Amino acid sequence: MSHYSACLRLLGVLGILWGGVVSTAHAHGVNWTQDGPDGVIVLAFEYSDGTQMAFATVKVSDPDNRTFQSARTDRRGRFALAGHNLKPAGEWVVSVNDGQGHVMRVPLQISDQQTVTVAPAPARSEIGVWPRALFGLSLIANLTIVALWLSKRRRSAQV
Repeated sequence: MSHYSACLRLLGVLGILWGGVVSTAHAHGVNWTQDGPDGVIVLAFEYSDGTQMAFATVKVSDPDNRTFQSARTDRRGRFALAGHNLKPAGEWVVSVNDGQGHVMRVPLQISDQQTVTVAPAPARSEIGVWPRALFGLSLIANLTIVALWLSKRRRSAQV
């Protein structure tokens, strides 16, 4: 059996395995938005594919990194916090963790006058999960083809 056909078989097996993994995988990124009336901070968390981070663990930490509050997001991935309860002034952090490796930290800047400044939300990715997966497979296949070509070229030069 030639190296070429062995590599093609390996790529076929990797493709089948990759298809099984990708079909059951969750989105890899987490996005958030901020909303709410004056004095109330409402943060909505979602995965990069648009599904909400329902019932994810939320931890609010004070400037000394002590836990101020522990809670969960609601079924729509939202969490609300009264900004006027956050004392002392400084950088507070809202951390959200779904227990599956998706974690997001949102810094809140609290002033001495109890005004809250929320860091700007990260830009949303324009590229979906499937195009990124296909790009990764294409990259693996192309690198394998280049390695095979270099191997064949080296063997023919030795003869």
